[in-house]
Amino acid sequence: DHQQHIAIQLNVVDFGAVGDAVHIYANTVSNSATVAFPSASLTSADVGKVVELFGVGTPTSGGNHQDLVATIVSVSGGTNAALSRSPRVTTNGAYCIYGTNNVGAFQAAIDAAGTNDTINIPAGNYLLIPPQQLGSNFTAWYLNSLLLTKGGIHFKGAAGRTNTVLTGCGAWQLLTNAVIGQTKTYRGFIFISTGDTLTTNSDPLVFESLTMDGGLQYGLYGSRDYPAR
Repeated sequence: DHQQHIAIQLNVVDFGAVGDAVHIYANTVSNSATVAFPSASLTSADVGKVVELFGVGTPTSGGNHQDLVATIVSVSGGTNAALSRSPRVTTNGAYCIYGTNNVGAFQAAIDAAGTNDTINIPAGNYLLIPPQQLGSNFTAWYLNSLLLTKGGIHFKGAAGRTNTVLTGCGAWQLLTNAVIGQTKTYRGFIFISTGDTLTTNSDPLVFESLTMDGGLQYGLYGSRDYPAR
């Protein structure tokens, strides 16, 4: 016999999510993994967090540089961090976003949710970086942080859209897509929904009282040619 699902309330915090993403500026030295964050107060709790540094990564055509995505390996002095990858540009004031990568926590909440369940997201800025951005290639049609394979999930910001923010990967890198066998520019979508996720209007995906931020300093850049420059 068919049993009706009783809607339940989930909370991303219960799955380990932390809304601690920070927008900041950093000082970098080419080929040095040590980066200075003059206005930060870093502690050992920041080890393992993901850092996006814009415009200081691997060189590409035209004298430009890719962005850099790395993790914090160690901290010292409250303002210095050793990263898993070294910047390739010496500069003061590189735009940066860093914080806990919440992909695992959010995906666990999505996987646990049933039809018509609500996933509550407390106040905070939740960084969602595709794990492949810390590698070099991936096997999928699209690069994404979160995968939706079913409808009927209600994502609700508990503190309103200005206080509950989902920040995607604004940093771009040249990554190899093993499906199509090409290296292209990728940032990554926050959500990807498989083709059969929504078959009727009875089980919609609902996003309420939250902001989705693409993670770019100046907003929409538009489409660019390849190879990335």
